[in-house]
Amino acid sequence: MVLLIFTGLSVPSFSDGASDNTDLSRALAAWQENLRQVTSVSSRFVQEKKMALFRDTLRMEGRMTADHAGHFAWEVFSPMRYKLLVNGDQISQWDEETDRVQVLSRGKNPVVGAIYEQMSAWLSGSFTTLTNTYNARLLGSNPIAIEFSPLESSAMRSYIHTIVLRLRDDAQYLSRIEIVDASGDETSISFLDTQLNPVIDPAFWTRVRP
Repeated sequence: MVLLIFTGLSVPSFSDGASDNTDLSRALAAWQENLRQVTSVSSRFVQEKKMALFRDTLRMEGRMTADHAGHFAWEVFSPMRYKLLVNGDQISQWDEETDRVQVLSRGKNPVVGAIYEQMSAWLSGSFTTLTNTYNARLLGSNPIAIEFSPLESSAMRSYIHTIVLRLRDDAQYLSRIEIVDASGDETSISFLDTQLNPVIDPAFWTRVRP
């Protein structure tokens, strides 16, 4: 459950030395500068989940669409059809199996709200909501890769081990998110054929069913 918010970013808590902090600050500043030019985005994605207790990998393909006005859509095309649509405080979801639309209020669902805030920060480069939750470490600068790990005092430590964000070579947007949860399960989301600042038909944000 994710929503893009094109805002400024602040630097989370750092776990390494002063030199590493400077490099990380520079990487985040470069990312922020590029995101200032982005008002909408549309991208194919491939999501893969490897469960620690099983050999098989669950693979899903779909499309993510978002804009700076608080709209977000997460559409899964295979192996099943599913759509999540966020419009401000309202969250609507549809699935092919039931062919029903469920409408939720983000404000009245704390769990949904927490996921919303976490994922919006990962995808937008806005780390304001994460400063009291994660340590950050720069894994690479060309292309930029940043690893986040929950602080010992954070409740997220019971669920998340590490999250790695990998940017495109041009540092304009994410190319991949890698999540290792506390149980050892691994999830990766790769963004492909990403379009920055596409024109999105306003009617798109009102259609929950495909």
